[in-house]
Amino acid sequence: MDEILNDLPKREWRTEDIEELVGKADSAFERGWIRTGTKLTEIGKRLSPQDPGIRFLEGRLAQLGEAWHEAEAHYSAALEAQLSTDNGQGANAARHQLAFVLMRQEKFSAAARHYEAFVQQRPRSPAAWNNLGVCFLKLGRRREALRCFEKSVRVEPEYYMGWVAMAQLLGPMGRVREAERCLRKAFRINPAYTIHAMEASLRPHGVMPVHRTGMADAGQAEA
Repeated sequence: MDEILNDLPKREWRTEDIEELVGKADSAFERGWIRTGTKLTEIGKRLSPQDPGIRFLEGRLAQLGEAWHEAEAHYSAALEAQLSTDNGQGANAARHQLAFVLMRQEKFSAAARHYEAFVQQRPRSPAAWNNLGVCFLKLGRRREALRCFEKSVRVEPEYYMGWVAMAQLLGPMGRVREAERCLRKAFRINPAYTIHAMEASLRPHGVMPVHRTGMADAGQAEA
């Protein structure tokens, strides 16, 4: 880690190195090495500010600061550029992050559209299925939400967030035994999270489990 932190930002980066720089910066953000990711992003902005990969990294930084509208603008620009230049190859990361920041702004219809497009390309992402389910639930589409939560645990049986989300949805639908079964599964996998999530759901304006995406703490939930 020290080598990455110390050496990468000091390297003589050139315009033709943009793709590598973006990959290194994105990896740094994923690992939680925010200082390195930020420095590399600043270097990239000086070299090629309109590169879609650099716009994606700027979205990362805005997301870290919870500047959701700014993050949306950067991810949207990155997605549009990637869709127009490479037939959609490589656009999935920008689409996934854009869906999340739209969701955080309660733009659930737009977020759902992007999550639906994302899972068509990445059908084995339990987090995306879970968050799509939350969007559908916020839009009053409970049956579709339930199918998404079911899909999340089908592709990853140890995905406790999906089990909790199903329990929270099935209970009010009167399907108590099924809800209890889901809770038992979630509790077996992650008891602390399950208790926390259920307590949060009992508060006024209780929330469904939302999977944070694209950062080192992506396995944690907003509650």
